Amino acid sequence: MEPGTERQEAGFVRELHRRRIWHIAGGYIAAAWLGAEIISFLLEQASAPPWSFRLLAIVFAVGFPVAMVIGWVIQVQPDGNWAIDRVESQQPVLIGAIALGLLVTAGLSWYSLPGMKDPNAFEPLPNSLAILPLQGTTNTASERTIAETLYTALLEGLDQSRELTQVRLRLISRPADITAFGREVRVAALLDGRIVNEGGRQRVDINLLDVADGSVRWTRSFDWDPTNIMTIGNDIANGVLSSMALPELEQEQFAGTDNRDAYDAYLLGQESFASLLTHDMAEAAEEFQRAIELDPQFVAAYTSLSYTLRLYARIKGPPRPEREALMARAREASDTALAIDSEDPEAVLDLAIWTENPKLKIQILERALELDPNHERSYFYYGHLMWQDGQLDEAERLFRKALDYDPLDANMLADYGYVLRERGRNAEADAEIEKTLRLQPELVQSHGYLSETEFYRGRNDLSLVHVRAAFAADPQYGARAAWIADVYANMGGREEALAWMELAIDLSPTSPAVWMHGILMHKRLFDWGAAVAMAVRALEYVPGHESARYTLAANEIREGRVAPALETFEELYPFLFSGEEIELELPWQLHGATMVAHSLVWAGEDELARRILRAASEFLDRHCGEKPPATIRYWDCHWRTSIAALQGDRERTLAVLREEIVERNRRYDIEEFDMPEFDFVRDDPEFTALVEVMRTDLAQQLQNVRQMEARGELAPGHSGPAGSGQAREIF
Repeated sequence: MEPGTERQEAGFVRELHRRRIWHIAGGYIAAAWLGAEIISFLLEQASAPPWSFRLLAIVFAVGFPVAMVIGWVIQVQPDGNWAIDRVESQQPVLIGAIALGLLVTAGLSWYSLPGMKDPNAFEPLPNSLAILPLQGTTNTASERTIAETLYTALLEGLDQSRELTQVRLRLISRPADITAFGREVRVAALLDGRIVNEGGRQRVDINLLDVADGSVRWTRSFDWDPTNIMTIGNDIANGVLSSMALPELEQEQFAGTDNRDAYDAYLLGQESFASLLTHDMAEAAEEFQRAIELDPQFVAAYTSLSYTLRLYARIKGPPRPEREALMARAREASDTALAIDSEDPEAVLDLAIWTENPKLKIQILERALELDPNHERSYFYYGHLMWQDGQLDEAERLFRKALDYDPLDANMLADYGYVLRERGRNAEADAEIEKTLRLQPELVQSHGYLSETEFYRGRNDLSLVHVRAAFAADPQYGARAAWIADVYANMGGREEALAWMELAIDLSPTSPAVWMHGILMHKRLFDWGAAVAMAVRALEYVPGHESARYTLAANEIREGRVAPALETFEELYPFLFSGEEIELELPWQLHGATMVAHSLVWAGEDELARRILRAASEFLDRHCGEKPPATIRYWDCHWRTSIAALQGDRERTLAVLREEIVERNRRYDIEEFDMPEFDFVRDDPEFTALVEVMRTDLAQQLQNVRQMEARGELAPGHSGPAGSGQAREIF
């Protein structure tokens, strides 16, 4: 380095010290941090929109270089006053710095803040496309077969393009205004098609529509040939990609197999699975298995079979031997897919799902996304891991990324809604689900999610509307019928509750969820003897059922047999009986601790009860403030009422009860207030008044439901869609 250069640098550093730039920088950072914390708190209290926080960050970020320029120009005099250094030369610099800061702030705000943009501006995902269901002219079985087969083929085929952002839509019907629909799901283009019958021949007309201006980008007609589906699909896919200036696909890349019959079976399986209905999943598994038998190297058929079997086992709730056999088949299919192609993103994702080590899961998921940056299911599963780890920001980002590719996936939307709700953004959470019902009213999972949400808000009648709609669409889902029974029981509808529970047991006698709701239903009806009988039956069908074992142990205590009950509790919840300090970290631990504390108080085991209740109170104090962490769902905190009552704290019991019923209108567990621990406040006028408010509200909700039933406004009770048939068994 030249000596003159060193002197210049040393002089520059001295000038920075002289002008106190280092002090200004440190002071600005400290002041900005403190100001951001205070303003963020105030914005949160005012329920400010999310973009306001981004604006705050932009202002402070742009302000830093502006502050440095101003600090360089303005000189602090020895007497403490300040003046602009060399007014003639520095004043333009000062004015320019301030003007530049304002311009940069305005520019960044315009491009990043939704509230400052043109509300009519349309910003689609880059290179994005959604496929609409093909229209028929006569709606015959032949046309429906063509529409379903080609629609599924194009979904699967275009998935192979790494450059295309394909938004997967499980639409049952075509939207009335397709341009408005395209804007809502943020796609650049829509692939629309029509089946035309001419002289005994069938033709498929395809149009690629530009969502921004409604123009037709590309159009072509194909004579339908059922023996040449792959070629037609490949030609359509490549025409679309070419018109969007994206690389075309190769024939083998599109198909995934060179066996046409195997591919047809795979397409039929995908079409059956898309409904997410119990009997259709069994049919889908059969088609995927047939595709594998026709082509033992067909990776997509193996991964689809694995996913279908896992989901079927969870929803159907078969006997344990059958469930274990289903899971073994699912694992075998997953392992086979990975052995055939270790770089298939779906096969890699399956490996992550089966892996128990959380860190290894993340590494495998990152590999899946490296192989396919558009793989929505990998983003979704990755989001789940972040959610469980309490990283809500990252979970929300990953769910949002998954939904960019599949914005109407009910499971994704439901979990995204949970994350938003846990962050206090209830309106946004509801909007995500209501959007799916507006675009696709038959979506079963969305109705199920909304039913659960409304129930935990205390709106049993609205909960019932949604769950009845979900059950009508899938009348073989026994656990859903049991949920209906539970909701009726909570409103005091004894007759309806018993009828629905009988149906649930007939449909799914080996489902743990059915028996859990059955036991709880009888407790809500204040029939402890029937709950005990239900628990005995549950253990016949599901040996080791936790709720059943707890109920029987609690009944032992009610009848004065404490020792055997404590043995059962220790087997179920060993973390409460270790003799060490009790620390609760997860909701299921709080649930178990509270139930055991109930029974211990009844049994007079006061010392252990106090220890458990102290740990439960500490858990609630940590996790049930304004913003519960990701592992705590909003309904887990309702245990505060019971815990306060079990501790005999009159003031706190009434305060929490008032908050639950009046201020937050959360979950109503009517049977809870019939427990002995509330005896000490039963003569309190406020307690009596609050419980009466709850009982009156529930009675009114039951009346609303019965009136809707009489007017035919509820979905059918015990019948599903025409031709749905009985649930098919996979074995």
